[in-house]
Amino acid sequence: KQWYQRRVRGNKVDRKICQKNDDLYEKILPDSNFRTLRKVIAQADPPCIPYVGLFMSDLTFATECNPTVVNGMINFVKCKYINDIINRLRLYQQKPYHFEVVPSIAAPLQQLHALDEETMYEISLQLEPKKPK
Repeated sequence: KQWYQRRVRGNKVDRKICQKNDDLYEKILPDSNFRTLRKVIAQADPPCIPYVGLFMSDLTFATECNPTVVNGMINFVKCKYINDIINRLRLYQQKPYHFEVVPSIAAPLQQLHALDEETMYEISLQLEPKKPK
């Protein structure tokens, strides 16, 4: 939220936009293992683009924090847990997106060019210089 407040301070930004941004920000807070974001994603009707990092962190936890073999036998609880995570992610890919092209929006976007990583890094440093150690 701090980055957002710095960017809009001094600028006239519509209160509704600020409120909407604040509402969205509250949903993505990492507190309690992204509890609010997990609820929002669980309630979303596919299709939806979930935060993949959330699923990747769950998969990392499942694979790294649970033994593959327990008492000389395959840990099927771990396998089921991993399967459940992957299936939750796949759920959002089952229905296609149906977007209507809006020419007044699409045309300017198609004319944009992507910046290379080095240029983006330089711009980032200009906007927020590194703090001395």
